[in-house]
Amino acid sequence: MEDEDAPPAKRLKSNACQRCRKRKQKCDDQRPCANCTRSHQQCIDPPSIVEFQSHGYVTHDSLGRLADIASLEERITRLEESHVGQDHESHRRLPLVPASLSWANAASPFAIISSVRQSAQVLGPTVTSPALDPGDSLSASEREALFSLYIEKVHSRYPFLRMYHLQQGLSTYPAFFCNLVYAIGLLLSSNGHARTSRYGQQDYYDAAVTHQLSAVFAQSDRLLHIQAHLLLSMHALFSPSTEGVISAASTTMRFCVMAQLHLADAEPPSTDIASKVLIQMRRRIFWSAYTLDRTVSAVFDIPFCIPDSQVTVKLFANIDDGKLETCCEDAFPNDPPSFPGLTDVSAAMHVVYCRQIQSEILNTTLHRDFQISMDTHHRWRFRVIEKLDKWRSLCHRYADKQVINFSNSEWLHMIYNYSLAMLYQPTRRTASEAAGDWTVKACTQALLIFRKFQRQRPLTDLWLGLIAQFKCGVALLYCYFATSPEQRSPTYDSLDVSEAVRACSITLSLLAERWPQSKCLRDAFDILAREIPLFEPGGVAATTKNKRHMRSESAESLREIMPNLELLVVNRSTMRMLHEMITNDFARSTASLTNLTGNDTNTTKHSATANTAGNIGSRCSGVIEDFFQPYIPQYILFDNIPGSID
Repeated sequence: MEDEDAPPAKRLKSNACQRCRKRKQKCDDQRPCANCTRSHQQCIDPPSIVEFQSHGYVTHDSLGRLADIASLEERITRLEESHVGQDHESHRRLPLVPASLSWANAASPFAIISSVRQSAQVLGPTVTSPALDPGDSLSASEREALFSLYIEKVHSRYPFLRMYHLQQGLSTYPAFFCNLVYAIGLLLSSNGHARTSRYGQQDYYDAAVTHQLSAVFAQSDRLLHIQAHLLLSMHALFSPSTEGVISAASTTMRFCVMAQLHLADAEPPSTDIASKVLIQMRRRIFWSAYTLDRTVSAVFDIPFCIPDSQVTVKLFANIDDGKLETCCEDAFPNDPPSFPGLTDVSAAMHVVYCRQIQSEILNTTLHRDFQISMDTHHRWRFRVIEKLDKWRSLCHRYADKQVINFSNSEWLHMIYNYSLAMLYQPTRRTASEAAGDWTVKACTQALLIFRKFQRQRPLTDLWLGLIAQFKCGVALLYCYFATSPEQRSPTYDSLDVSEAVRACSITLSLLAERWPQSKCLRDAFDILAREIPLFEPGGVAATTKNKRHMRSESAESLREIMPNLELLVVNRSTMRMLHEMITNDFARSTASLTNLTGNDTNTTKHSATANTAGNIGSRCSGVIEDFFQPYIPQYILFDNIPGSID
């Protein structure tokens, strides 16, 4: 019999491998262990404390923190690998993330940035990585190609960096900016998985965020911090994460507001040429953040971070980046005048103004009383359309029809139709009226133009572009779902509609190959395209013989993927349309409804409600127009837009 007073047997010391320790998994102490073998990962013995201390940059007190850091980084890396489908063979580096960061927040890159700020203060700017900078291995041709991709597809719309100085090595930008530009350039490649001679985009991203970002935040320059946030936001735009994009936009704009970049009276005094250049850069940084914020708000139909009525800073001058100092010197002490021709920031200025117009639309459609007092009135829409038409005419003066990029006239026409689609949010009550006609026209053109771009040149598609295409496709099909055949205008009979539906299906399929997590968007749209009839054979008389609702198996398939759609799409109006198409019957003719209800009480009641809403709108229209910001803000006039000078 064993002695009851004997001390318990000591547990054998675990010899878990490095990967199992990071992931806090049970290791069988074999080499390779079962976990690493099953995951096809390299099984490495854990480093001893002596090995860590020999590098001189880790103390015994911070060893536990670094272990948790490594665990979080491994989880984030595996999540990114499962989403993108890449096989990363490079070793994961240790980011400066505190152990207190939860897993939900750790998945967001901007949670990591916040933690880097804190860790830079705790550990100091001397914490560096012994790893080599992957940017040093780039050849001159590779560096030039990556910079060109970034300038063409990012800087042309978001000119918040001195790209001429960065590319020529004339600036004091930390290495973080170059490596992240290289990472974005590789994301902008045709398939998003390109590599340089030795490294992939994830390696450059890891080097920038893990090792070099803390050095940026250790500096006292607040503009440099915001530029780092903006550059990380650009990386998020081309990464498959709705949460990441929304977080990037809101975080960046919040830091701009904290630095008071939106206020004209907060600009530094113009004492010399350098201060003039600084003012222009402040404006470029703010309006880039503004464009990002409005773009995200327009796609996901969410409120923006700062209202236009609180923005007083002027738009930046239309000057080439390489000539900014010269123009400021020539105009000193006045602001440098805008060049009347095309520059490398002209497209960005046009985009800013378009986002201004979309901001006005959102400021109206997101109002709490929109459905009651404004949806049935069209005067505000006509004023917005007039501004959109003038914007498009100014843009086309300097549009390049020979180059397929964001200054091309076709791309501008697509953004124009996106804006038109924002004017209406069709419902079962309004789809048979102007809301349906406008939505069908605008969405059809937007889908066809986007597909045309894909055929002519494999453009790198933003995650927001994918969501916008899905949103347009759903709205287009919803108009046919909510409108009975005899109520449809000639717009519904256009042959372009069926071609647009096909184009949207192809677009979503192609992008699903690049971003596997977007397959639910492709599957949902394909189900809707099969179930929603665009043209019913046999005319109106034959509609009573056709199906009146979605098949049960299709509806069940959509219900299964609705949780994933809600996470990716977010847009409340789009999700409402999806829900209605799943649960409700197709629109019936007036005669069918009368036979079904026995009277037209509902119709009469509906008309009375509409009239009441119209009367409310008439009484409140003056108040609403005074409440919202001016339709043409004083700080951004047509005279400031390149091309407005005859």
